[in-house]
Amino acid sequence: MAEAGPTPEELQALAVLEAYDVNRDGKLDEAELAAVTRDYESGNVLHAAALKALRLRYDHDGDGKLDDGELRRLVQDVDTLDTPWRYMGYATCAAKAVKYGRVAFGPLAHPAVLRSSFVVSWGYVAADVGLETYKAEPSFSGTTGTALVRQQRQAAIERFTFQSLSSIVLPFFTVRSIVGAARPHFQQAAWVPPVLGIAVLPALPFIFDKPCQAATRAAFAWWEDPKTPKTV
Repeated sequence: MAEAGPTPEELQALAVLEAYDVNRDGKLDEAELAAVTRDYESGNVLHAAALKALRLRYDHDGDGKLDDGELRRLVQDVDTLDTPWRYMGYATCAAKAVKYGRVAFGPLAHPAVLRSSFVVSWGYVAADVGLETYKAEPSFSGTTGTALVRQQRQAAIERFTFQSLSSIVLPFFTVRSIVGAARPHFQQAAWVPPVLGIAVLPALPFIFDKPCQAATRAAFAWWEDPKTPKTV
C-alpha cells in the first residue's frame, strides 16, 4: 500500500496555490486572486494542474468565469489546508495525561477538565467531518437523489473513521502507553510522565495521519468494490 498524501480536494487547492502564491506565504491575497481570475477568464493559465483544478472544482457552472462564491470556495480550501486547529483533536489525550499526574497537577486533573476535553475533541471531529464533506460536494456533480445522499453519507463516514482513528483512538493509547511506561521510573517526580505524554502530541499528525488516511481509503475502496484490488 502506498503512502497516502493530501486528499484530491487538497491537491486541487495546492495546484492553484503553487501557481499563484507569488509571495509564498501559503495564502492567496487579493492581488493573487485577481491574477487567478484574470488568467482563467482569458484562458492564460499556464500551470496545467491549476487550470484543471479551476475547471473541475471551482468553476461550478462551467461558464469560464470565477464569481465571488467560487473564489470564496478557493480561499476556503487554501485556508484549511494546514491549520493549528488540528491539535484540538488531541484535547482528550492531554487531559488524560494530566489526570494520570493528578498528584502533581492538582486542580487541572478535575473531572470537569476531562469532560470538557471530550467535548473539544469530538467537536473538532464533527466540524472537520462536516467541512470535508462540504468541500467534496463538487466531486458529486451530476449525481442526484438517493445516489447523491449515499455518496455524501459515505464521504462523511470515511472522514469520521479517519478522524476517530488518527485524532482520538490511536493518540489516546499512545499517550497512555508513554505515561504508563514512565510512571514506575519517576515515582518521586509525578509531573514527568504526564509532561512526556503531552510532549509527544505535536508529532502525532506526522505519525498517524498518513497511515490512517491510507488505511481508511483502502478499506472504503474495498467496501465499494471488494472484487477489485485497490491501491492508495
